[in-house]
Amino acid sequence: SSMIPLAKMSNEQGFDVLRVSLEGHRGTDNEIKKISQEKWQSTMYLSYCHARKVAQKKKVPLYFIGNSLGALTNLELMINQTKTKVDYKAMILFAPAISLRPYVYLIKALKFLGPDFLIPSWTPKDYRSNDGTSNSAYNALFTNISKIEKSPWDKISKVPTLVIIDPDDELIDLDDIQDLIKTKKMNNWEI
Repeated sequence: SSMIPLAKMSNEQGFDVLRVSLEGHRGTDNEIKKISQEKWQSTMYLSYCHARKVAQKKKVPLYFIGNSLGALTNLELMINQTKTKVDYKAMILFAPAISLRPYVYLIKALKFLGPDFLIPSWTPKDYRSNDGTSNSAYNALFTNISKIEKSPWDKISKVPTLVIIDPDDELIDLDDIQDLIKTKKMNNWEI
């Protein structure tokens, strides 16, 4: 729901907007306990197919705006999707979760508590979708990152992309993202 103002602003500028809410980000703690990377990919892919169909019917370009996990999930889909080429005219990524601060990986030590265990959120209450994030959700996040790290980035490097991130983001590592952009020769990306 925190993306609704951005969707409304985009509508006012003449854009049609499809707001995708990934499982576990809909405000129910039960849903976040049953997350998998495959569920996120499926939701993102079905949403992409719908948006692509609408864009083709209206003969307009398709853009992507994604925040954190949604940005990561979409990038992994673009890189590894084999059914249909996932492509956009341009993208804006808010704090894409493509590189996490090293201390975030300490959460893996809590795996023994089971997939349903909720790790309390530090995100401000008005912005977060749940009171915590489950071990299964963190596992799905780490799987997404692992898949994107092991893949060639040529499919996403050609898409003009603006990355917007707070340098002090508590989870996302800006320095590492800057290094990735440089080493992967992502000339169409800027921060």
